[in-house]
Amino acid sequence: MTNYGRGRKAEYKAIEELRRRGFQAFRTAGSKGPFDVVAFSEKEIVVVQVKRGKKKRATKDAKELLASLPCPSGVRKEIWIWVDKQGFIKKEVVS
Repeated sequence: MTNYGRGRKAEYKAIEELRRRGFQAFRTAGSKGPFDVVAFSEKEIVVVQVKRGKKKRATKDAKELLASLPCPSGVRKEIWIWVDKQGFIKKEVVS
């Protein structure tokens, strides 16, 4: 499987988890933007950047990009780290 395919698989895992928590969740397919998944419920909106692996530099850059994203108040920005055979090892709210 390609890196793109592995990353997409992690994004689908995030969507599954968010849907279990009561959100409507969708991928921003093909997007090169600051987040991969957008989810909303009756009470909140969440955007998630999913990173696969433990590449600290890539994660730091993604976090900085997500933090700089202008969003309406009440939108929560998160970064989730996926490691193969372990699942999501970290979920962090970015401010």
